[in-house]
Amino acid sequence: MKPLISVVIPIYKAEDCIKDCLISILNQQEQSWECLLIEDGSPDHSGVICDEFALKDNRFKVIHKQNEGVSVARNMGTEMACGEWITYIDSDDIITDDFFSTFLKRLTTEQFDLFMGDVEQERLDGSLFVEYYLPTTVSTLKESIQKHRILRSGDLHGKFFKNEIIKKLGLRFERNIKYSEDRLFFNKYLCYCQFIALDKTICYRYKRNEIGLSFKINSFTSEYYCMKELIKALTCISNSTQIPLRNLLHDSPAKRTLMSALSDLSIKEFATVFHNFTDVEAYFIERVLKNFSHINIFVLLYNYKRYYLLYILLKIHENYHKLKKEFLFQ
Repeated sequence: MKPLISVVIPIYKAEDCIKDCLISILNQQEQSWECLLIEDGSPDHSGVICDEFALKDNRFKVIHKQNEGVSVARNMGTEMACGEWITYIDSDDIITDDFFSTFLKRLTTEQFDLFMGDVEQERLDGSLFVEYYLPTTVSTLKESIQKHRILRSGDLHGKFFKNEIIKKLGLRFERNIKYSEDRLFFNKYLCYCQFIALDKTICYRYKRNEIGLSFKINSFTSEYYCMKELIKALTCISNSTQIPLRNLLHDSPAKRTLMSALSDLSIKEFATVFHNFTDVEAYFIERVLKNFSHINIFVLLYNYKRYYLLYILLKIHENYHKLKKEFLFQ
């Protein structure tokens, strides 16, 4: 008998946290699940811990593979998933005890293509906060974006995706994108959603990690490709909802793309990239520059194509915040 739920967890250097993650799955009241543990060539004892759980409960299925990154690991789990619905969990996070039962309760009375529970995040200093303050409702994609601002959520936390939609469309995580690959997957999936179930219940607990990918500056090639692909997905959403594309752009990873350009490109390459931006990309970047301090200087230099000075000032800005962060973590 096929399970209702497939849980996909990529595993890499997780020996200190994976037990808590897996125990949180065992604590679920709903029992119709399988958990695909994709051990991605981890050099620690993560794989051994996963094998121990699988020996005690055959709903845990461990796949050991060579290290190829989180996207390849998630794709392998997605392809193997037998459940009607798929949820993705990071190995250093946990789900709340009523995550599955909250989802199932909604599923028995309502029709939807995506379930989103709320998320509680632990800051680096240990303090907690609720990320979205979602209402408990079912709404159209358009209403979910405009009224409930679901595009704020660029991750996979606390969500259930229909396996049928993923398989039918062949949706996969982009292995060439090192950051925001989850945001891109989420936005591509949204293109094919009619109704979305939102729930105020805290379903997922996420812990910020200063050594994680979200705290790293990644390659310009990866970030720029992600931005281009995200624009395609947002264009699809715009076409299906009639929401202007420019209204959707603020949730793109454009800022990280720009910061990656500073770290990865020479001044000449930096200027060439900016000269070749399309109108939509130019709008992205101008919005990003307005988020910095001294916005008049940054935007003015950008609009007048003084890319050399813009490069230098942004480089100073980046280095200042790097030093500030290093000082705070000492």
